[in-house]
Amino acid sequence: MPKFDDPFLFYYERERAHLLQQLEHMQSGKWKVLDHSVDITAECIESTERRLVELDELADKLAGG
Repeated sequence: MPKFDDPFLFYYERERAHLLQQLEHMQSGKWKVLDHSVDITAECIESTERRLVELDELADKLAGG
């Protein structure tokens, strides 16, 4: 995890933990949705993984890396 002293750190940690939890639930089949017609597809998992990468890249930029 990048090291920087910035208000973004709180957001980064919270959002990253949320995305990791979503990803874990999707991959384990524990994902629950109110609309049962929604299926967890590879596209959903890839989208969440992409959001994690984008979040990490933004954190690196803000940390000056």
